[in-house]
Amino acid sequence: MGTSATAACSLIPPPLLPLSFVFFDPSGRSLISDVYAVALIGGSLFFLQQFAGINGVLYFSSLTFHDVGITSGILASLYVGITNFAGAIVASILMDKQGRKKLLTGSYLGMALAMFLIVYAISFPLDEGVSHGLSITGTLLYIFTFAIGAGPVTGIIIPELSGARTRSKVMGFSFTVHWICNFLVGLYFLELVKKLGVGAVYAGFGGVSFLSALFAYNFIVETKGRSLEEIEMSLSPAAPGKRE
Repeated sequence: MGTSATAACSLIPPPLLPLSFVFFDPSGRSLISDVYAVALIGGSLFFLQQFAGINGVLYFSSLTFHDVGITSGILASLYVGITNFAGAIVASILMDKQGRKKLLTGSYLGMALAMFLIVYAISFPLDEGVSHGLSITGTLLYIFTFAIGAGPVTGIIIPELSGARTRSKVMGFSFTVHWICNFLVGLYFLELVKKLGVGAVYAGFGGVSFLSALFAYNFIVETKGRSLEEIEMSLSPAAPGKRE
């Protein structure tokens, strides 16, 4: 009798979790809207990161160095690598002092300034030495400021904005956007340079960088030193006050 009862009980499936567990957190707030909000922010950040032109600038940097007499590809790569490394060191120092939002906003503003500096150098009648010097300065400034914020912060802040139950979906969507945009920039960069010229393409990168700074300032919430609950409250449309 006991054996048959045990066997019968084992055939009974475990109770299904209510749908409310899937779509709502214990407080009753919708998880779906949170997923969409963070996924939109994550996808937008990677979209802006790629169309701000980092891969195009890195590709074209060897030609920029060649124009000023640095014909060695290894030496040019060394300059770029040292600048990138220096930016990463500064980012690691400032990340938990200044916060993610400030670094991201300042990084994109610096990238925009660098792009417009290069555009000025190659579009206006300047002394050749001055033009080359400004181009090199702009290129290295762009790489340095990218390494301070737009590069590392983008990959760090998205999981910090996501809850444990939604993080994998948000990151999967965000990186899908990243690789699609990366592919498109690589596919069309040289074609656009041939049709429009370097100045016009770099001006476009500068414009996207400036818009990215505005996006970061207005739509990114600070995650430094904040709990997930505080971050989620800041992301909620019903949360009072300005995003910080």
